[in-house]
Amino acid sequence: MSKPPPPPTPPPSPVYDGPLHLQGALGSCSEPLLKAMLGSVSHPINTPRMLSCACRASGVMRTVTAEASSKDPEKRARAERRIKQLELHIKERRHSASGRLGNAAEMTERRQNCRLFAVEVNEEAGVVRAYCKRCQRMFPVFDRVLYWGLHRDGGTPESFPYRCCCGGHTFEVGAGFDYPPDAMDENDIHTITVAVRCAACEEISVLLDEEAS
Repeated sequence: MSKPPPPPTPPPSPVYDGPLHLQGALGSCSEPLLKAMLGSVSHPINTPRMLSCACRASGVMRTVTAEASSKDPEKRARAERRIKQLELHIKERRHSASGRLGNAAEMTERRQNCRLFAVEVNEEAGVVRAYCKRCQRMFPVFDRVLYWGLHRDGGTPESFPYRCCCGGHTFEVGAGFDYPPDAMDENDIHTITVAVRCAACEEISVLLDEEAS
């Protein structure tokens, strides 16, 4: 007598990488920002991300990328050596400067994308905006109305430049998202935590920790 077939395995829970309006601008989060976010909240953060702007790659990386795809084997070999040298240099520099760790993919992403932003905040309206320091593109990191589907009277609220205690105005921006197990889509976020790391003094500040209304 044949055995009954085993019950079907339920599909895995979907993994969301952040809200739709920031898709494409969220990459791997640095260890210092992740530690700061985790240490500042009592709830889980299951999706830590870091803001980046792909406005343009550096001149060195454009040359290396072009040579890596060249039909000339000598150029490809030279590009491979150069990439290894860059990865070693950046790994050593990041270890000595701030203790940040990163694999080759993360370091390549950091070279190709701009990760430095000016930040504007309006705490009362629940707004955090970031502006790429290279191309000035604006990223709506958080907007209480946009995220939670609330009603706002009047137009878009004004935001005000955020400054570090050292006077610095250039930051890396991290965002931690907590998706509930029954989340329906990328925008079904339970909480969001936003932290910034000053490019001048490396001070880390948590700007926002907000739960869905």
